[in-house]
Amino acid sequence: MMFRRLRNKAKYPIFFSLISLVNCFTVVSIADFRRRLKTLFRFETRSAFFADDVIGIYLCHEITTWLTKKQVLSYYRTMISYIKGTVIYIDLKYLVLEVNGIGYKIYTTTEHLSTSIGAELSFWIHMVVREDAQDLYGFPTREALNFFELLITISGIGPKSALGILNAASVETIQSAIQSGDTSHLTKVSGIGKKNAEKIVLELKDKIETIEGLKHNNNSDALEALHSLGYSHQEAREALKKLDKTITDTGAKVKAALKILS
Repeated sequence: MMFRRLRNKAKYPIFFSLISLVNCFTVVSIADFRRRLKTLFRFETRSAFFADDVIGIYLCHEITTWLTKKQVLSYYRTMISYIKGTVIYIDLKYLVLEVNGIGYKIYTTTEHLSTSIGAELSFWIHMVVREDAQDLYGFPTREALNFFELLITISGIGPKSALGILNAASVETIQSAIQSGDTSHLTKVSGIGKKNAEKIVLELKDKIETIEGLKHNNNSDALEALHSLGYSHQEAREALKKLDKTITDTGAKVKAALKILS
């Protein structure tokens, strides 16, 4: 009955979308909804009369709400990426930065929380949007922000845990520790045990090595050339690190690296 009514109303756009989605609404869910309606209207006849229309309205509402939330979350995540202003308040875990008369609550590392009121600070921002909150996490450099966002891609590591890791040591120190398999800095963070620390090292080691190789050495072409010659990325990367920084040509880098590897 519900499908028949919806077909008749398919000329309206909102019902057209509803027809394709109502198939996903299981028999169990409809039965449960009918039970709720029966309780609401108290009489079986009234429940049967209104059930299909109310279910249709309910589906429209849920679909619209879901789409709206998705669009809003997507919008807010890209809304703020950088902010600069004056510190007007400092708490244990966050500070408030005033920008054009508006105060922004920013969670950041302990290094920046030790600053003084009135200081001028700037942050690269990662925004976490939930139904009950919109939290800003601020970092002094793009590298720190990128590493933070890399950490939160790991299952079980949320923004607060990732920020705790960045509080343990500098980004460079933590990355070096992960590359070497050292979990001591990670296990200092509350809520991160040995297993989680080993998981972080396992998942991020190769990613960090790749990022470091591309960022600091600018040896991506030479790295791939050596890899195509049969050397592992690790072997090629270690050889390229030993090269004289005055060597800038890719061909010269490959030749010099081959001498080291031979």
